[in-house]
Amino acid sequence: MGGLQLGELTWPYGRILSIVVTYDGMALGCASDILKGLGDGKPDIYFDLTKGILIKNEGFLLPIEGEQEYLKTDQPDIGLARLLTLLATVTGRLVMHEVSWEDYIA
Repeated sequence: MGGLQLGELTWPYGRILSIVVTYDGMALGCASDILKGLGDGKPDIYFDLTKGILIKNEGFLLPIEGEQEYLKTDQPDIGLARLLTLLATVTGRLVMHEVSWEDYIA
């Protein structure tokens, strides 16, 4: 069926953005090590208001850089700006699907 999408199109349609937000938590290096052991349950973003941000390095939120699993920014102010920008990017997407309502009535 037809449809229309407006906004950031690289984010997978059925995927839910997962974010962990902490305050005065562990160092980003330690958090990254723990996240590696979570398997499929890894969050897309780990943000600490006092330490910075880790963003999954898979090409959906930011372009892939190197081999590391998470991209790290040690500056909390830059991390907050990135978090807000990524939230606006993912949630500012409009997706409409064509539906044949007659098929549901019959």
